[in-house]
This record gives sequence, structure tokens and C-alpha cells, in this order.
Amino acid sequence: MALDKSKSVAVLMPTQAEVDFFTICLGECGFRRVVAFRSAEEAYEVAVRQLFDVFITRMEMPKMNGIVFIQKIRETGNYGSETHLFVCDTIPSSVLTLLFELDLPYVLTKPFQKASAVLKFKHLLTTESSITEAEQLFRDARSAYFNNIFEMALDSADKVLNLSPGLEKAMALKGDILLKQSDVSGAKSVFQNILKNNEKSVTAFQKLATIAMLENKHKEAADMFNKIADLNPYHIKMLENAGISCLNADMLVEAEKHMSKLAAVDVTNKVTSTVVAGVKVKQGNYDDIVNVLSKTHGEKEIIQFLNNAGIKMSKENDVAGALKMYKAAALQLEGKTPLLYAIYYNMGIAYKKLGDKMNSAVCFRKALKLNPEFTKATTALAELDGKAA
Repeated sequence: MALDKSKSVAVLMPTQAEVDFFTICLGECGFRRVVAFRSAEEAYEVAVRQLFDVFITRMEMPKMNGIVFIQKIRETGNYGSETHLFVCDTIPSSVLTLLFELDLPYVLTKPFQKASAVLKFKHLLTTESSITEAEQLFRDARSAYFNNIFEMALDSADKVLNLSPGLEKAMALKGDILLKQSDVSGAKSVFQNILKNNEKSVTAFQKLATIAMLENKHKEAADMFNKIADLNPYHIKMLENAGISCLNADMLVEAEKHMSKLAAVDVTNKVTSTVVAGVKVKQGNYDDIVNVLSKTHGEKEIIQFLNNAGIKMSKENDVAGALKMYKAAALQLEGKTPLLYAIYYNMGIAYKKLGDKMNSAVCFRKALKLNPEFTKATTALAELDGKAA
């Protein structure tokens, strides 16, 4: 879709002076539908409901960084074919991989002068009004990908590669699409071919690390992510996968380090607290697991995490550890959630596995007191009393 002056523009700038500056420059280029934001969080909330065709986004936004904002709106499924002008003091090396991966070719750096800004907008408008067939197909493919229309996305990506064989961003997108379609071997082949053509491709390297993680090659994946994650402190998905891989590979110090970086750029990210809580479970440090999870998780999600962790420990013959975790969680959740009955039920199961029928029965009764209609606890208690049907 060709860009013209009638399209809607979102301007994200940290100060009113910069808002005014860029709004004036846009006005001189004929753009009239301009909405300004001084908070990336507010812009995100609006952008998921009101679609914008163009974003003028400052890297140095408070709380949520501009490059993080772009990643997050892409993940909503509402975007993929929009145009961006990325504005920053200087281009830091830590965002170069993301600029390529997110396909952000238009960048404006300081000093911000009216003549150069207007010239940049006019260049953007001219270029975007006459994009090539291959570029339009690529954007169609990317938009379909983010909207989970994978067959359409793959068809458009293949058309791009027919027109421009070896185009790295199209190859990388095809690999992503194949991964979403669970074609791991096909995706691996695509990313390996990218590395053959460009051995310095961080994008292909981190995608192959992701594939290693999906193949449960945890140590291999963690080692790969550890090589590149520090160089990409704003890459949300990379940091998430680095943390998960290191947790699964028992590289607990590295897992916490990656999550510290992720928390610094995306405070609401659930993977951060999930991995940190997972580290605490492996360390046997259960005292504040609920507090860690409550930063980003709802009550049901917290209970589900504890349930999954307990089941895993039980399968690994650490029933005593699971019981200790449940006890700590019960103390932290007492009086805070009606779902506490599920924790007491799990405690009852753990005591039963340890052969402690008396405490098992106490826990099942506590679960029933909190939720009299919880039939699993009724059945379990009856089995302990030898009254099961």
C-alpha cells in the first residue's frame, strides 16, 4: 500500500519541544493526521486499538525504549506493513541487529535540524510511495506472519525470493514462518543457508540457537545465546530465549543475568519472572517465589506455575522439595487468593507420596474447607480413609 500524506502518523518523543519540532516538520511535508505521545506505554495502549500507518519513534523514551515499543506492537498482530522513522541520539551498536531484523531502514540522528528532518520525511514519502514489487510482497508476507496467516505469508515470501533470490530479510522471514508451521528442519536449512551467504548474520545465528532450544539441546542453545545476548540488550525474544535456555541447562547465574537485562527494557515481561522463579526452584530458595511471580502473573498463573514445578520435582524424585515449595507458597498466599485450596491439595498429594497419611488428610481437609465442591480432594480424602468407591 503506497504511502501518502493522508496516512495517520504517531509521534513518540520524550519532550514537548521534540513533539512540536517533529509535528511542524511533518506539517511542512503535508502530513495532517498526527497524534503525539510522550509515553511509549500510552502509545502502545492506543496503537493496539487505533492503527497508525507511520511511526516516528524516539529510541530514548522513558520507561519503555523506542526499539522495545516497535517489537511489542509487532507482536500484537496489528502491524507488519507500517512505516517507521527511528530517531536516536546516535545509532548504538546494540540495536543494529534489531534495526535489520525489524526492517527499519529510515533513521534520523542528532543534531535535529528542521531542513534535514524535512528532507528525511520527503525522502521517506518519495521512497515509500514507489516501493518495488518485491518489497511490497515482503511487507505483505511480514504482515500475514504477524497476523498468524502462515500459508499466505509463506506464499508471499516465496514470491519475494523468486524475484530477489538470496534476499536475507526475506529468507529470515521464511525461516520464521516455517518455525511457526512446526517445520523445524526446513527452518534450520533456511537459517544455515543465510549463514553460508553471510557468516556474520546474528539474526540467523540466534534463530539457529532458538531451534536448538526447541530440539531440547539446552546446553548448545544456551552457549549460542550467551555469545550474542550481551551484544543485543534490547532484543526481547533473544533475551527471553537466552534465559529459558540457561535455566534448562542449569546455568543459573547466566539465566538471572539475562533476565536482569530483560527486566530493564520490558518490566511487564512474564518470561522474566517465570525464569527467575524457576531459578529459585532449582536453588531450593522458595521463600519469595510468589512475590516474584506476582509482579507479572495473575493468581491462576501463579498456581499453575507452582503446580507444574511441583509435578516436575516429584517426577525427579524430589517430593520433599515440592512439599517445601508448597508450604512456602501457602504462607505467602494465605488470605490473598481463593485458589489456595489447590496448593493444599498438592501438599496433600506430596505428603501421601511420602507416606504421611495424617498430614495428607489435614491438607485435603484444608482444601475442602476453602472449596467444599473440590471433588478431587473429597476423593483423595476418601481414599486415605479407605472409603473410596
